Amino acid sequence: MKFFIIKCESEISFRGMAPSPVWILVALVVCVGQLCLGQVNPNRYQNIQDVVDKNVPVQENIRRIRDSLMYPYEQFEVTKIADMNVLVQYNLRFPLPFYGFYFNYTWISLHGHIAFSQSPPSTLRPLKLPVDDWPTKPDPSFIGPFHMEAAIGEKSEADDLNPGVYVRIIPDIGSASGNVKPNDWTPDQIRMEEAAVKEALTEDIQSGIIGAEFFTPKHVIIITWRNVTFNGGSTGTKKISNTFQAVIATDEILTYCLFNYEQLKWTSATNAGGGPGDGLGGIPAFVGFNAGNGTRAFEYMPYSQNARITNLVYNGQVNGKSGRHIFRIDEEINSGVCNYEPGLSSPELFLSPQSGNMLGGVLVNMTGPCFSKNQRIKAKFKDVEVTCQYRNRNHATCLTPRIFYIGYIDVFLTIGDGAFQFATQFYLEPPDEAKEVVYVKNREDIHQTNPLSLDVEWSTGNLTYNQGAAVSLTLWAYRETGPLPEIVFVDSLVESVPNKGSYTITPSDYNNRNNWDTRDIGFGFIQVNLTNPAAEGLTDTPTLWSRPIPLGWYFQPQWQRYDGPEWARMKCDNWMQREDRLNTFANSVNRCPCTLGQALADKGRFGPDPSCDMNMNTGCYLHKESKHCVRSGVPNFDGNGQQCCYDNDNYLILTADTPYGGSPARSHPFGGFPYFDTGKVPSLSHWVNDLMAYYFCCRWQDPETEGCWAYRKLRSSQDCAGYQSPNASGVFGDPHFITFDNLEYTFNGLGEYVLVRVNNRANQIDIQGRFTQVVDEQRAIRLRASELTSVAMKDNVSSTVEIQIRNIEARWRYRLDVLVDHNRVYFDRPHQKVQAFRGVTVYVPGNIHNQSNVIVQFQSGAGVEVVESMGHMSCRVLLPRSFMNSTRGLMGNWSGTQDDDFTTPLGDIPVAPQSGQTNFDAIHRLFGLKWVVKDSEDPEKPIGRSLFYHEFGRSSSTYYNETFQPIMDRKPTIYSNTTLTPEMVNRVCSLSYQCYFDYAITGNRDFATSTRYSEDSLKTLKSDGLKPLITCGALLTPRHGHKSSRQYIIGTRVKFFCEPGYMIVGETYRDCSPNGVWSYPEEGETTCVDEVVYNAHRAALTAGISLAIIVPLVVIGACLIAFLLGQKRKTEANFLNKRYVIVPLRRGEPLIWLSFF
Repeated sequence: MKFFIIKCESEISFRGMAPSPVWILVALVVCVGQLCLGQVNPNRYQNIQDVVDKNVPVQENIRRIRDSLMYPYEQFEVTKIADMNVLVQYNLRFPLPFYGFYFNYTWISLHGHIAFSQSPPSTLRPLKLPVDDWPTKPDPSFIGPFHMEAAIGEKSEADDLNPGVYVRIIPDIGSASGNVKPNDWTPDQIRMEEAAVKEALTEDIQSGIIGAEFFTPKHVIIITWRNVTFNGGSTGTKKISNTFQAVIATDEILTYCLFNYEQLKWTSATNAGGGPGDGLGGIPAFVGFNAGNGTRAFEYMPYSQNARITNLVYNGQVNGKSGRHIFRIDEEINSGVCNYEPGLSSPELFLSPQSGNMLGGVLVNMTGPCFSKNQRIKAKFKDVEVTCQYRNRNHATCLTPRIFYIGYIDVFLTIGDGAFQFATQFYLEPPDEAKEVVYVKNREDIHQTNPLSLDVEWSTGNLTYNQGAAVSLTLWAYRETGPLPEIVFVDSLVESVPNKGSYTITPSDYNNRNNWDTRDIGFGFIQVNLTNPAAEGLTDTPTLWSRPIPLGWYFQPQWQRYDGPEWARMKCDNWMQREDRLNTFANSVNRCPCTLGQALADKGRFGPDPSCDMNMNTGCYLHKESKHCVRSGVPNFDGNGQQCCYDNDNYLILTADTPYGGSPARSHPFGGFPYFDTGKVPSLSHWVNDLMAYYFCCRWQDPETEGCWAYRKLRSSQDCAGYQSPNASGVFGDPHFITFDNLEYTFNGLGEYVLVRVNNRANQIDIQGRFTQVVDEQRAIRLRASELTSVAMKDNVSSTVEIQIRNIEARWRYRLDVLVDHNRVYFDRPHQKVQAFRGVTVYVPGNIHNQSNVIVQFQSGAGVEVVESMGHMSCRVLLPRSFMNSTRGLMGNWSGTQDDDFTTPLGDIPVAPQSGQTNFDAIHRLFGLKWVVKDSEDPEKPIGRSLFYHEFGRSSSTYYNETFQPIMDRKPTIYSNTTLTPEMVNRVCSLSYQCYFDYAITGNRDFATSTRYSEDSLKTLKSDGLKPLITCGALLTPRHGHKSSRQYIIGTRVKFFCEPGYMIVGETYRDCSPNGVWSYPEEGETTCVDEVVYNAHRAALTAGISLAIIVPLVVIGACLIAFLLGQKRKTEANFLNKRYVIVPLRRGEPLIWLSFF
């Protein structure tokens, strides 16, 4: 609730109402009277407004904070940190994300660091981080603005402030709930001062580092080291002191850190080689960040542990201030400051955003080199150069060019005429799955040809924060009729409307347009950009694109005018004619699985289709009768793909039954290499070759027309009669294996090993696993056990993908790390759940929000699924039948027999499969250790080299320990001096020896439960999800008819029915027999005939039958008459020897024989 307040020695408040002028006048008189009587100190409230809305900070106070290098700390008491008490713990009362970890406590040290462990960083110099020997040696997580052994100095002559460490922790900033408060400040004063700090910090961070445009701090930590001197100095050196500050702000997801350096007069303590009289020389202080627990570290170069450390006071220039440096520190460490010095620091380049639509126009912020206003700044996206715009010393902006490509591309930057030495990568998103920054709110109407209106909305902040800026909406289209694909301008929809984020288009306003050069196109985009970018301080305008949309709402009046009322049929016929000239492709794509269960299990070849995903998008506009659709995870070598949709009964829907089934795609939504060729452009070629045909033939015509039936024939869902499910193998727990041929065994090695290797002319793939020693976190000891902690994989031409389990304290947001070609990628945004790379697709299911389940799909159909469960990692490998008799490694030889599963790289089989669950030692020495990989390939063992990314000077040898002796008893002993009992283990594990093994060795119930879950899920997958299913194949639905069932499994009886006005002809039902064949149609194939035609046919048939009966009767009657006449003539001939008289009766009449006896 807002309320107004006038501050004097006492409060006069007006709560819940606006103060009347009379009351304000009375209050002012009282205040002036108190001031005249000396009851009010005029300086006491110099930072507090006299009349204020308490939810809005004082602008003057904000300006005072922002004008200063150091954030306010003087009013707050110095802490109890002292020379004899250098480390003090503080509870934060809020979660602080830092370097992948999540903390709610901290230790503040006199020695210039903020730690998240009581164990101090090493005092050995130079400090080498991370610590490889963790947990044998401590490796604390800490933030180090100036980590060096220090002591309390003396007061400065310029002020009366005490030397020491000032700590101010402000949870829910603005709530007056901080750890320290000035004694004479009221809660209202503290709230307003905190609000001013919050506002100032928000502005400083948003303007100080790229990517923070929408960040608002929720919690703040301000730690100031005031006049601290170096440890070990001689008498009189306490005046040689440093003053610096760390300001940490978080919203519980993102975390930013400011380092403010007011003065640095010394660099090193005497134990680091510093001079006892001046603290100079030796090895200077460490500046940077350490994630801890042996994981990662960031050393701020060229300053850290370097004589240039004193330059921290003069450099930085964040917010235009010398001595201020800024970092984003929640997940990775990104510097917002240019700090490149050849030979001392690497030429790094940071981008925000790090991904965008391949159509271009994305405004990308860049930090890396030190920019100059007078030098030209150029960037190169892949092979396309663009000119960038100077913003400040640490910041430049570029607009991405249009590049028909998806996945990561190289980005280079240069200043002046220098070489492109600053490099990073940028992810290009396909238009159909890029982040929606322009969209039509009434989504159903965009698919119509005559909607009344279209409500267009866009993300205003992606253009400018000025909502009064003028923007234009234009219409663009795409075609592939020329030698190269092109995006062409169609029309200006509206010019110079305010950047309010919405505008209503009335399609009838464009009915009289005559786009003679573009009306042959069926789909395109709505574009939004700035009308006058110069007014917003830009040399060019950012461009916002909608996803591809059909353009029937715009072109339909023109199609009607120029092509007539049958325009849809004509365009459908044109598509079919073009399709007839192209090659047949449907038989080259993967067959659809028969059931949804099979489709979900076949993770190597099929993944969720974003247009109809039961976990992400249940709208399924183009597949209205579907529960879920899957599509080929990776396009085949010709760029084709498959789509399979399933009904509520989990059975495959066929286009033979309904136009809403899945269909093969001539152009996969991800396109194909090279991506800029006709038919290979990501998303757009799919619209040209596959989707627009549906609109012209079925969506904008009656589904029963000839055109729609022809489309359903050309894009017919293939039945699953020829589908072959893949096979699976897995590893989990303290590593336990189930091979492709279902052999179960345990191998507890340390190092990096071959899980699966295939190297022949048909397929090439390497899948490797890293096993590290299990650590008891509570006791900080290593156990005689190992577990899977990372998986790396690559096929012949693909990018290398590595999936790592995160440290236990680092799983607050992501459970697994994914690295593609050594770059970390994330899948927490809806439009980035599925990402395509060179020859491989990586995705996280839509219902997984913590990155605990990652699926990798290769072009060969091989798939790898990595799952984190209860802090432990498991891996499943799925291979299609084409890989049979070619696999090697710890997951065995897939040959249909277990006899050769323990084959070594040299081809011998030293262990019999019967001993797989008993002879752990032989398996370990004679088989498992033989599959270890090194950084370079061993010519004597054709198993490849390590695919893993090794940071901080590590190598594959870092993880390998040939002498490691794990516990090798199938049923380890549970000792009586532990709290664990066999009954407890059996209750969790039942008959699973793997679960019992892990529980007994680690004593960790979660470990055992995870093992049991992984084992059960893998066995269920192999027995149920990948179980072959015999079906009878497609049974066509007659046109103008329907079936009683769309199922095609054994035992199904399908009855046929016709629509009103049609009569059924042929077999009325068919049965799916046990041998997978539909019963023979004894009455003929089923058809539905128009009733009028049917009746006419029946009438003709009746007439035919009648004629068929009458004619023979007539013939027979005529024959009988003729016969009788003949007989009569014979009788009369007997009288020829008698006398007759021929008597003519009349002229012209027959003669009459008269006989005379």
